[in-house]
Amino acid sequence: MNASINNKFTIIILSSDGYSDCWNPFFTLLKNYFPGIEQIEIILSTQTKDYYQPNFNLKVVKHGPKAAFSQRLRQTLEQASNRIILCLTEDAFLRSIVNINYLNELVELMVQNEKIAHIRFPKGNWSSIETEFGIIEELKPGTKKSFMLMAGFWKKDILKKHLFDHETTWEFEKWGSIRANIMKYNFFCVSKNIVAIEGSPYNTSTNGGIYKGKWIESYVVPLFSENNIKVDFTVRGFYNNEDRFYSRILIHLHPLLHPIATLKSIVNIIFLRLITGKGTIQKK
Repeated sequence: MNASINNKFTIIILSSDGYSDCWNPFFTLLKNYFPGIEQIEIILSTQTKDYYQPNFNLKVVKHGPKAAFSQRLRQTLEQASNRIILCLTEDAFLRSIVNINYLNELVELMVQNEKIAHIRFPKGNWSSIETEFGIIEELKPGTKKSFMLMAGFWKKDILKKHLFDHETTWEFEKWGSIRANIMKYNFFCVSKNIVAIEGSPYNTSTNGGIYKGKWIESYVVPLFSENNIKVDFTVRGFYNNEDRFYSRILIHLHPLLHPIATLKSIVNIIFLRLITGKGTIQKK
């Protein structure tokens, strides 16, 4: 591959101490499948653990054991040198060579166009419309899952506007989608036709390699085997249908189990609706 990577973006890896067993596999696959990765600023966000990889331009930001997810993300964003952020979770395991040309095009689109606040990479069931940009489509207004931290680019300043320090990962995406639809920033996804033909510019599973704390066997076992990555899968175990049932129950009960955090987020949304209605928030 002759193209060199555009270094106008920072990679942020959103993690925690409890998922430190993912770090070695993650960086091994990043090295194997991401040409020019040594040129890119990388920030690993966690709680108290340190990590070192000599072949990367890597910085670890430790937030302490009590900081909520959104607080950790905001503090990590403040450490990034670039305005464009590639957000990844620690289980966004690469499974093929990164499409450098496509990735560079997306970065340049975001640099040159203020209206593009976010571009997500995976192909999903969200509704989108074709745009003048061709290689990306715009999420339709009111999209239910408009705000998700799956693999994709973000404008740092826009992402920070959606953060409230008390929110967990689940709360962050649930209430963030409502905030995104109120604030009406322009969110995009890579063209579904291009993904169908060429694949995602950063080819990882939509749901990552871990779900509800357990490995997704069909994804990680063959991938790790192909790359000589040794992991004791018995420590976490593999995700199954019984886990899915209980996780759905917990999702529905989450607002009741965390009433103070839920109330804070609802109050923030009400306040946001009020000030947006008065025209005090302007979309860039």
